[in-house]
Parts: sequence; C-alpha cells; structure tokens
Amino acid sequence: IAPVGALSGAASAPARPGDVVTLYLTGCDTLITDAVPVGSVLERQFPVFTGPASTITLSVGSLPARIEYLAHAFAGVCQLNATIPENVPPGPQPLRFSVLGFATQPNAVIEIAAPQ
Repeated sequence: IAPVGALSGAASAPARPGDVVTLYLTGCDTLITDAVPVGSVLERQFPVFTGPASTITLSVGSLPARIEYLAHAFAGVCQLNATIPENVPPGPQPLRFSVLGFATQPNAVIEIAAPQ
C-alpha cells in the first residue's frame, strides 16, 4: 500500500475506503494472553489480547477503523487486519493503533485513494 509509483520496480497502489488491509505491529510480546514457554516453536496463532474490545482501537485519519483480526504472528510481531473507514479522505492519512491507552508512534501513515 503506497502511492502509485512510490516503490521503484514494484507495483503499488493506495488503499480505498472499505478495503481490508493487513498491518504488522512490533512489540506485541507483552500483549499475549496465552503464555508461550521460552524456547518453544509457535505451532499456532496465539490470541493477542482478550480484554474489553473498547481498549483496542485503530484510527485512519481521524476515523475509527473496524478491527477484523488481531493475533500474534511470530516472535514480537502481531498481525492486524482492519477495514478502512468509508468516509476517510484521500491522500496520506495517519494510522494510530492503541491498546489500553498505549499508542503507536505518531508518524505511521497509510495512503488512501479516492472512492470509486
């Protein structure tokens, strides 16, 4: 997901309102609810957080995005699938993910295309 032509030698396109996008987040080890013994191999996905859903948020621009899926992908990395809000304006939009009030860095962005 990037503006068309942003990556030399690779196809890229902005996300559109209503698209489901996959994001990978680092630093998720402290959110795992199912303890993984040190030195073990992950043989399945572990739930990341089972607390109240209201404590997990993702916004695109200033609009809340619907989180479709959130799980531990591999050591220290979580996979998050979310739907881009329908009314988000085109152009680069800030991404903001938070759990229990702890938020991502403020400079994460996603490129949004005009709706078709």
